[in-house]
Amino acid sequence: HTPVTPNTPSPHTTSKLPTHATATVLINYETDGFGFSTEFVDLHVDEGATAHITEIRRGSLNHTLYTRREATLGHNATLHWTQCDTGSGLLTNFTKTHLLGDNAESRTTNLFYGNEDREFDVSLESHHTGENTYSFIRSRGALRSAKSTQRGLVRINKPAFDADGYQKADNLLLDEDANAVSIPDLEIRNPEVQCSHGSTVSSLDDEQLFYLKTRGYNDLHAKKLLIEGFFTPFIDRVKPEDARSHLRDLLVNNIQSDLDAD
Repeated sequence: HTPVTPNTPSPHTTSKLPTHATATVLINYETDGFGFSTEFVDLHVDEGATAHITEIRRGSLNHTLYTRREATLGHNATLHWTQCDTGSGLLTNFTKTHLLGDNAESRTTNLFYGNEDREFDVSLESHHTGENTYSFIRSRGALRSAKSTQRGLVRINKPAFDADGYQKADNLLLDEDANAVSIPDLEIRNPEVQCSHGSTVSSLDDEQLFYLKTRGYNDLHAKKLLIEGFFTPFIDRVKPEDARSHLRDLLVNNIQSDLDAD
């Protein structure tokens, strides 16, 4: 658990996972009060090592947070990086992964929920240099009277033969005051690769709501079930398992409580 006082010197964490090691890390980052904070993380995953990192970031509506994460992967290294954001008033997140070694693999997932005029500005990047590397950037969030800009970049450098990069952003708008923008980008400098991207911006599906109502659920309960289904497949993959209950509280339960308050 990392409580951060606004307007104080920024934490900067540098970590190195040695050859063939395995690590599972949960970072709980919380700010309170009015002000501006920054946080920086540099991670090096050496040959054959595997890292599972889950970050939870939350702050007050009067707080602005800027975060930068940068990871470097060696040969046969694997990184699963999950980020959960539910604040601050303005949150800017820049995450870049360098797949330098052959057969390196990265999966970056950003989950978020914004309400009360919160704003998210998220940039997720994967840069492939090693051969036969794989990256998957996934962004999924719900907005209620809030705004989000999701930028994704997969860059394939010339030496990265047989690289595979994919990015997908899914935004769920829960009221008319919510706004989401997705900006996917591909930079391909080697023709012998696979790359693709996708993006969706939608509200709760009327046909799915109608079906649940025909099964006996009222309107409120049907909406809660759809929201739970929107996030749960991603929450259930998170390591450590202890983090799943935190994510469910911040995402699913928090949204459902907002619906109850209407």
